[in-house]
Amino acid sequence: GESISLPHITIPGVTLIKKSMVLVHKCKSVALAAMDKLLHATDDLTMDSFVDAIMPVSPDMKKLLGCLYYINDMFYGTAFGPVKAVAYVPTYVRFVTGSGDGRVRYWNSRNGQLLKVMKGHRGPVNAIVGDLTKQEAISGGEDGTVRVWCLEKGVQKFLFIQDYAGPVLSLAIYPASRIIVVGSADGYVRFWDLHSGMLLCAINTGGRGVNGVAINPSGPLGQILAAGADGYVRVFNPR
Repeated sequence: GESISLPHITIPGVTLIKKSMVLVHKCKSVALAAMDKLLHATDDLTMDSFVDAIMPVSPDMKKLLGCLYYINDMFYGTAFGPVKAVAYVPTYVRFVTGSGDGRVRYWNSRNGQLLKVMKGHRGPVNAIVGDLTKQEAISGGEDGTVRVWCLEKGVQKFLFIQDYAGPVLSLAIYPASRIIVVGSADGYVRFWDLHSGMLLCAINTGGRGVNGVAINPSGPLGQILAAGADGYVRVFNPR
């Protein structure tokens, strides 16, 4: 085809070629067909992994591939599915997300860089919290599991299986402890010890699914709110 001179622009993290809308429409069908194959062939697709995987070619090709990635995103949205949960990691200026594709993603909130992609859930990630003292995150999924992630290495540390309770809908961390509170579709709130992996307690809220849990950080310390699918918020006091 004819040679077209293209100016450069900067998109956070990557320098890409700025294409005119005429060129975008000319190459859209071809570009998106190629992108569709790539997106379905790769599990952990990030901007860096995408361009590096096809990189034995040339630096110019890397820029073009990066541009096609953003063109695909512009027309079809991300390949991650809906973002269903998000939380800050208090120890860093970073955050984690849980998505419909079952992945947990770790992000730099300063520049939007995707740092890690972690997989393990067999279904959407419905809830996620950042650890208050460590570079870790805890996620709960549609598969009925709770998973603890080391964000520095991007690996799973612990797995709590409670698939008998149905999907995990909500999570919270008990203040000044290593105890997580899990709200599930069966209407129970469960307490797990992150040190021992033991189930400490289970409270039947008397309602349907527990869509949200919150823990009082002051007085009464440890008081729990459980938001139910039946339209009620229930208060549980510690003993």
